[in-house]
Amino acid sequence: MKAIDANLLRDTLESRRQPYSCVRSHLADALRDRKPFSLLRIGDGESVILRYQPGHDDPDLEAHLRLWFGDQLPTRRQLARIRRQLNGACRKATVLGLPTQRQCELHPRYRTSFEALEQLLNPRSQPIITDAAVHRFLHLSGDLLNCLRKSPFLGLITCRSIVDEVVDCFQPRQLVLHIVPPEQSDNLGSRVAGSCSWFPDGWSHLANVVRPPLRGAPYLVGAGLMGKLICELIRQRGGIAIDIGSVFDGWDAVRSRAYFDRYPPESYRLTHQETLANYSGQERLNHLKSLLDQHEAAPTSFRIEN
Repeated sequence: MKAIDANLLRDTLESRRQPYSCVRSHLADALRDRKPFSLLRIGDGESVILRYQPGHDDPDLEAHLRLWFGDQLPTRRQLARIRRQLNGACRKATVLGLPTQRQCELHPRYRTSFEALEQLLNPRSQPIITDAAVHRFLHLSGDLLNCLRKSPFLGLITCRSIVDEVVDCFQPRQLVLHIVPPEQSDNLGSRVAGSCSWFPDGWSHLANVVRPPLRGAPYLVGAGLMGKLICELIRQRGGIAIDIGSVFDGWDAVRSRAYFDRYPPESYRLTHQETLANYSGQERLNHLKSLLDQHEAAPTSFRIEN
């Protein structure tokens, strides 16, 4: 596969990529100031939507639609609407996590996502660009628990049965759970909080009921492709949306991603972060860098600190 031109990257989105240390500061500021905020991530799967063209056969699209939606697939009109909404969510995101240069060189779908967003996001577009693994950094550092513990309100949008763990660790004064459909994978061994489908009615129902009760109310979102659209709805309605995706799986001991196997089993459990969340900000950052050095194949491919 042809490598990405380094000069091209330097002049475009890659030059805007910010380290994780910067992103966590923006999140902390938004929570403190109760400012609408969305953090969402684009990986390889979203490539099939970003490049979607009605009437064009795409085997990758069919496979991903089955994964996201099961047998209740969106119509072509709904799929076109999803693409428009995904584009809008990316343009208006506060923080947008993108594949690293290394990921783009390893797999063509990562490159497709990156290139599609290069065309979509002009130099004046709003998002702070960072690594797509930002959700893992938030968890592994203990920052997520540190900044949300004892929050007046916490919303969860997930298919995972993790309410008890969240209540024990985050100790919010009010917790609201919105159940979403799980991915239709045969090998997850998943425990899900309920059974529902996105179409024909699940998406419209969720869009109606997700209403932040106060400005700056935080939500943790794990809902695949549709989670990106949910994050934008929350931001529009004055809330703070954090797309943590498969981190929810780790909290529920569902090893759904290859990266879980590179780390000790307890690393992605929520209870494992309780002590770490009490460390100072620099100590948490140092701990994150140490974990990446120990367990990632290419830790220097991530931007953690300036």
